[in-house]
Amino acid sequence: MIAGRIVSAMATTTAAKTGIACLQIYTLNETNKINYFRNCYLNLVINRFIMTMTAQQIKHVDKEYDEEINGPVKAIPQNLTVWDKIIIKGPKTVEQLIEYIQIEFKVNIILISSNGITIFQNITSENNENKKLKIEDIYFKEASQREIKTNKNFLILKISRECENKPVIMSLYKYIFNDSIYDK
Repeated sequence: MIAGRIVSAMATTTAAKTGIACLQIYTLNETNKINYFRNCYLNLVINRFIMTMTAQQIKHVDKEYDEEINGPVKAIPQNLTVWDKIIIKGPKTVEQLIEYIQIEFKVNIILISSNGITIFQNITSENNENKKLKIEDIYFKEASQREIKTNKNFLILKISRECENKPVIMSLYKYIFNDSIYDK
């Protein structure tokens, strides 16, 4: 009997969460303002229901002194948030990606990595060899050796860069392996 109550309570909690999500969508549809959204914690097994305000977006701007970096930092583009992404459609070689980023954002690339796998590093002797390879080829080769589960459609790239000898804050890069998947 106890197991039946728990399953029933879990199903009811799931239904309640779905209803709250629908109410949030209706609110957005009617007001078109995201500031009416709420975070919700709901668990009917222990009779707990908490709704809180969503956190404000943190917008990054240039700073003469940043406490985390202990120095100046540049934001490209200005008013960048943690939810922003730069989408790059592949396939591209490392050299093509570096060239695109340097031209588009006028920054120097120091390091390109994803899931702890280094794809490019500006100080290693392997630069000339790896620059001619496709990003996905380098990543999948290393991921298979480390037995890392991989997404077959895209990578989230972390790119360390600098501009005017200052560290740069930029969005994450979503590198899509084959853009034909997303053209439909």
